[in-house]
Amino acid sequence: MLPKQKVLWVEGMMMEPQHFQEQDRYFENLINKKDSIFAPYPWGFLQLEIDRALLEQNKLAIQKAKGVFPDGTPFDMPGHDPLPCPIDLKKEHQGEVVCLVLSLDILGNSYIDMDTEQNGNSRYVVIENEVVDRNHGMAQDGTPQSTHIQMATLNARLMLQKMITGSETVLPICRVREFSQDGHSIFLDENFLPPLLDFRAIGWLRSSIEEIIGIISSRLSYIGEDYFDQSIGNLSELLELLLLQIFNEYKLKLNHLISLPLVHPERIFFILLEMLGKISFVPGAEKFRGIGDIVYEHESLHVSFFNLFRSLRGALSLIIESPSVGLQFVDTGDGIYIHQNDPQLRVEKIIFAVSANMPSDKLKLIFPAQTKIGPADLISNLIELQLPGIRMIPLVTPPRYVPYYPSSVYFELDNQDDLYRKTLSSVSIAVSIVGDFPSLRFDVWGIRERRVK
Repeated sequence: MLPKQKVLWVEGMMMEPQHFQEQDRYFENLINKKDSIFAPYPWGFLQLEIDRALLEQNKLAIQKAKGVFPDGTPFDMPGHDPLPCPIDLKKEHQGEVVCLVLSLDILGNSYIDMDTEQNGNSRYVVIENEVVDRNHGMAQDGTPQSTHIQMATLNARLMLQKMITGSETVLPICRVREFSQDGHSIFLDENFLPPLLDFRAIGWLRSSIEEIIGIISSRLSYIGEDYFDQSIGNLSELLELLLLQIFNEYKLKLNHLISLPLVHPERIFFILLEMLGKISFVPGAEKFRGIGDIVYEHESLHVSFFNLFRSLRGALSLIIESPSVGLQFVDTGDGIYIHQNDPQLRVEKIIFAVSANMPSDKLKLIFPAQTKIGPADLISNLIELQLPGIRMIPLVTPPRYVPYYPSSVYFELDNQDDLYRKTLSSVSIAVSIVGDFPSLRFDVWGIRERRVK
């Protein structure tokens, strides 16, 4: 391994090219170490464009690339560094990963090709540039004072991943998905993600994040303030309020991130993973945390983000359904109350919470005797013929999933009663109450099928 220590400059020393080479290595190593401390994964592409036209000629070429190699070497092609030569691909290369590589600055590797030809495996090739003297400016004849200087520029190459020997620093750029039937065109795997320094470098990642923001916006529209019925206040609405807070928070965070000029994909990954964790309290969402290994892998971003997006889409698509739902009865006069049935609620049990200005024991005894419950179209017959309605069973304690009402007596409708099934399948439910119940109030709750054992 080549040394990377600081050069000791002293008066009278004989300077050799090695002094300046070592000084370069020292500063490069210093910068790379600082970058690795202050930022995770400080390497990848800031920009990557593949020449789509050459794919139809079985060639792969880069039109534009900007970023940092894993060894800390920055590149800007073709703005500052030359583009690598195209690589020819054949049908046997289907499924292969193509990489952008650069020889490492290690013993045994060719450091610079002095023949000014970009056809070797050296780390650098020589170019000659005319450089103007910025101190003295123009010569007496009005022309810039300049001289020609030999400079070194990166000699990056395209190479199949399976051909890499370990003496190169490597950035995967794409995977060959398949060839056309005539074998003259290449189709790339559009879901492949190379290591990135900015999530915008690849359109697939950018559009997927925008899709997630769009889903969040849709859910926010659905959970708007007009959605809530403050008179009910059931569990589903509490969960929706929590989701409203979470969605508002992460919509603001994501909109802020995508407005920044540079955002590392790990930062986006962390925010999305955090949101997935917070919405997993939704019933059914916990199963989406186990879809694949949701772990950030900078060298396999397509795997990391594919699993994360799949889990997020599943969790965000869930509709919160409370185990219980409030059933609203409308007073139609003469002590008759009507509720319009909704078969989509899938109610299996019906619970009454009744309160009045009388002792609870008395209320528990006389309320069922003076109340008839049945289908709205049959309630008149039940009253006129003095037929029994659905039997009301007193409960010792409030059942699970139903709110607690102070000084209330709870009843459950007998779901084994034939009239009960007929009532649930009817258009509406009617409750007829006779007698004197001072300050009477009753709240009715339906417990859904999946919560009934």
